[in-house]
Amino acid sequence: MELLVYTNSITPRLTYIAKFLLGNILGYTVTFSTSKSKIDSFNGPVIAYTSSSVSNAVNIVPHGLLTEMDITEQPLSLSVWNGLPVVFVTSDEAKIPFDLFAASFYLVSRYEEYLPFTADSHGRFPYQESMLFKAGLLGRPLVDEWAMALRDELFTVFPKQTLPKRKFHFVPTIDIDNAFAYRHKGFRRTFFGSLRDLAYFRFSDLAARYLVILGFKHDTYDVYEQLYSLLSPYPWAVWFILGGKYGHYDKRVSLSKRPMRRLVRRISRQFEVGVHPSYGAGLSAKSVEEEVAQLSLVVNTEVSKSRQHFLRIKMPYTYRLLADLGIKADYSMGYSNTCGFRAGTCTAFPFYDLESESELPIMVVPFAVMDRALLRECGADTVKAVSHALHLAKAVRNVGGTYIILWHNESLSGINEWEGWETVLPAIMGEIKRFSLEN
Repeated sequence: MELLVYTNSITPRLTYIAKFLLGNILGYTVTFSTSKSKIDSFNGPVIAYTSSSVSNAVNIVPHGLLTEMDITEQPLSLSVWNGLPVVFVTSDEAKIPFDLFAASFYLVSRYEEYLPFTADSHGRFPYQESMLFKAGLLGRPLVDEWAMALRDELFTVFPKQTLPKRKFHFVPTIDIDNAFAYRHKGFRRTFFGSLRDLAYFRFSDLAARYLVILGFKHDTYDVYEQLYSLLSPYPWAVWFILGGKYGHYDKRVSLSKRPMRRLVRRISRQFEVGVHPSYGAGLSAKSVEEEVAQLSLVVNTEVSKSRQHFLRIKMPYTYRLLADLGIKADYSMGYSNTCGFRAGTCTAFPFYDLESESELPIMVVPFAVMDRALLRECGADTVKAVSHALHLAKAVRNVGGTYIILWHNESLSGINEWEGWETVLPAIMGEIKRFSLEN
């Protein structure tokens, strides 16, 4: 259904966020106009994005952020509207008292990540500096909640509408950082790994290493048959494969090894495969391009999805690099050490480059839960971990969004820090399957 946004100034920022909220989330086809006469002839719902009230329209008073052309600190005073926390309040008298477009743009564009911040040890934006964390709102897909509230206002003023109903969608994703615990590592890595086991008196690990290598014991990270079975109802699940050169943070098994190639090809026959640009590649276009090309050669198809290893994102350069290499969707939008919605949404969105004030041809696909973040927050309490993950899933279900989780093969191994965690992913997926049927 077509919807008109009447405004005094059609800017790239407004166009971008209005199409995301009204188009991507709510399902409208959006038209813009600066002519007030257009309202009278328009046969459909109207939003008036102006400082003066317009009859026969849903009015939103602009804050000013969407007409600016720079990046500056923004005052973020929290208020409440219809039970929802809001920012960028512009009119206490209006039906919608805050600039819903500007507030959503601030979160989705990752505006705060362009401002000065103290990076963590990996150069990443820390969740503790995010506006949502400080407000205690990281666990809510707030932008989607605002969009649903806007839809309700539109139906109040324009009741004769038909819109497609949003349906909850679940997408499991798997990162293969270290395909095998002991196998296929080569003499050098096996030798130095054995020395480390001896140095730290890890005699059980040393024994396990050689029992696996000699074929007397199953490799604990080789949980692929279990994953194939668990994910079989989700052929759209995405597996991200770490390539690149071996390094301190890149403990991969090389794609030049035949067993690794066989594993990746087996995965690609049943699921989607994406590239996991290595820590060592950083912002080197040449290195990332080589890793994409290598993986594409193994799976014999173009690789168009990615997730950064260690979730290392630098605004806007990471997305520029990926878009230039032909990557169509990146799944890095989340935190590795806490759960929640980094961009305030559970809906994929096109990346907006604030420095060039333009939309790039790459979709940002946000995830809500990472296994290591759950481990950090819940520790050995696996019941609490399942409950926390499902709490976020239900928040996504409430807005008909897409719930994405990030898991590793290691966390199904049940060894060391992952002891007892073999049951967590199956439990989460079992519950999601049950309440998906209720949706």
